[in-house]
Amino acid sequence: MSAVTYSSRERKLSVPFVLLMLTVLALLVSLMGLARTSALASERMDQLQVAWAAVQDGSVEGTELVVTDRLMRRLRLPVPAMRNAAYWSLGLTLLSMVLFAWFIASRRSADDMMIAAEEGREQSEKAAILKLLDEIAPLASGDLRVRATVGDTLTGSVADSFNFALSELRWLVGTMDHSVLQINDAIERSLNTAESVTRACSEQSGEIHRSSNQLVSMNGALAEVTADATAACSSAQASVEQVERGLHALSISFNRMAIIRNEAESTTRLMSRMTDNVSAIEERVSVVQEVAKRTDLLALNATIKASASTNTQSASDATADLGRLSAEVAQLAEVLGQATRDISTLAGTISRDATDTVKSMHRSSVELDEGGTQIQKAGEVLNIIRQNSDSLRQRVVAMADKSAAQTGIVRQLSENMDVINHITRQTSDAVTGNADSLGELADLSAELKQSLSDFNLPPRPSREGSRDMTADASSQARKAADRAAIHG
Repeated sequence: MSAVTYSSRERKLSVPFVLLMLTVLALLVSLMGLARTSALASERMDQLQVAWAAVQDGSVEGTELVVTDRLMRRLRLPVPAMRNAAYWSLGLTLLSMVLFAWFIASRRSADDMMIAAEEGREQSEKAAILKLLDEIAPLASGDLRVRATVGDTLTGSVADSFNFALSELRWLVGTMDHSVLQINDAIERSLNTAESVTRACSEQSGEIHRSSNQLVSMNGALAEVTADATAACSSAQASVEQVERGLHALSISFNRMAIIRNEAESTTRLMSRMTDNVSAIEERVSVVQEVAKRTDLLALNATIKASASTNTQSASDATADLGRLSAEVAQLAEVLGQATRDISTLAGTISRDATDTVKSMHRSSVELDEGGTQIQKAGEVLNIIRQNSDSLRQRVVAMADKSAAQTGIVRQLSENMDVINHITRQTSDAVTGNADSLGELADLSAELKQSLSDFNLPPRPSREGSRDMTADASSQARKAADRAAIHG
């Protein structure tokens, strides 16, 4: 009968005990999930600190801000999970206590049907259970400083498991509290950095805007320089054309002066020939004068001979003939003398005029040579001016081309400055968005901090020492459970 009663009691107690074990197992799984979530949050915090150090060490760029924004978003993801896990852990703990209470109630109902011989042991177990309930009662108000007493009674293993779960919960809550503080510090630093970056982006946008305006002014100035260079090029081209026309006119003048010089040389040769002819005339005049002298002598001789001759003619006739002959010879001699004198005078005049003309033509030739030399020098000077004007035109054209190219470059720089200004505004907007996200993360952190403030933690020992103490308590609880099973 006793064996049957004990078997029925075991069947009644097996179901609540299995449920209690499953609840404890679920609590352990939840605690492991919380530990994993806390480790993930710690890892994300390390990544955020690395990104923060990179932002402080290097220049702020858009890619670093995007990476920081992603890290902040990834860091924000575990916080609700940690909060939900904490709630689930607390709920599972309360469920464990309810099931445990149900288990104790079942034990109490089963103990009422036991024989009177077991009443003493039941009373002691009841006292242990009540003591355990009294010890874990402050947990309902969030006091994590409680600790169940592990003894040799039946509740020893339960107390051991409860202490282990509670120690893990204390460690998890403490870690979450510490992580919340680190997150708040990181958020504050990130907000300060975001504010600094926003101010820097605003100043950079202003500088870029001023630089863009200056580039626009420079572009206008370069356009004016290009227009002036084009006008100067046109003027230089006109100067080159004028110089070329001047060179052409000088060439024509030089050719005409060469023709005049040739004509002057020809005239000089003719005048020289005329001078030679005048000299020949003078020689002939000298011959005529000699003939006139001889004619005078001949007339004189004829007169003498006529006066001496009386044989053939009569004296009167001879005298008349001789008189007429002498008069004609004298008249001829006079005419020849006068002609000779006139010819000599004209020849002298012509000779003097020819000499003066030759000298004048010689001087004209010298002046023509000097004028040709001066025209040639003027042509050389005009040629140099043409070359310089052509070189100046080429340089002005090159300067105009370079100014046009620089105008295009300045225009491209102005467009690039506009693009950079747009990117800077986008960066400022992104930083502002990150600041808003950080504000939301700060609100979530404050909520998590408020949720964790309901828990009361004891002075936190090291994790390894807590695990050693828990292992010792677990071994003692297992020994007590074995002894209770043997005595039962």
